[in-house]
Amino acid sequence: MARKQFHINGELRSERIYIRVSGKEKETIASVAKVRNATISRTFLDLFRDEYLRIEREQMERESPTVQELKRIRSEIWHIGHNINQIARLTNTELGTTHKDVTAINDGLERCEQLLSGLDDLVAKEHNLRRDRSVRTHDVISDQKK
Repeated sequence: MARKQFHINGELRSERIYIRVSGKEKETIASVAKVRNATISRTFLDLFRDEYLRIEREQMERESPTVQELKRIRSEIWHIGHNINQIARLTNTELGTTHKDVTAINDGLERCEQLLSGLDDLVAKEHNLRRDRSVRTHDVISDQKK
């Protein structure tokens, strides 16, 4: 009887998964495992874990407060642009603008400037968070491999 393999965290690996692959796929899988200096099982598990972490990270990023704030800012800028276009259309058809129209355009442009200047801080903050997350993920993966 074959000796049971242990998972990195000590959990017994007693389950088996069988897959059908072509000869070419089998060669590719074996060559990837060889390059990684690991068994085919270990290679599959590592690649699956990496993909799972990538999907989880992407989901967190999509749902992050930063992304939500960017969506809100994009929407607000779109509305401001829409208002400015309406005023421009009126100006072109009626050949005149009022002081109120010019003030509205200036206010809209100032608001856009404020939103865009705030984006720099938001992007820098997100960049730092991603860098920190990447370091933590690398540490977790390193700990799992020990």
